[in-house]
Amino acid sequence: SSGINAEYGEMSTVSNEVKDLLETIKSRERELKEQENEVYKRQLKVDLKEKELRNLQEKVNGEMVKLEKGALDTVVTLQNSIMELKKENQRLKESFQSVSKNHAAVKSEIEIEQSKN
Repeated sequence: SSGINAEYGEMSTVSNEVKDLLETIKSRERELKEQENEVYKRQLKVDLKEKELRNLQEKVNGEMVKLEKGALDTVVTLQNSIMELKKENQRLKESFQSVSKNHAAVKSEIEIEQSKN
């Protein structure tokens, strides 16, 4: 009888140890699940930040394109203005040469008239 009791006691002890182990495993599973949830939440935040950064990058790229186009337009406008100024300068030179020739001709005529008198 005492052998059966001892065997039963051992089985009871093993059973309790198994129950304790199962509880420990379940508790550890809950902790891991909580950690998994935390990681998932962090990943969502990271994904959101990445999306925000991509949107910002697209905005920056759009602004850069606008600035480059604006700069290009300005350069073209300046080149056109320079061409117009060169043309105007050429017209003024031609006009000045014409006036100088006329002045020389008039001066020459006056000298001729004066020499006659």
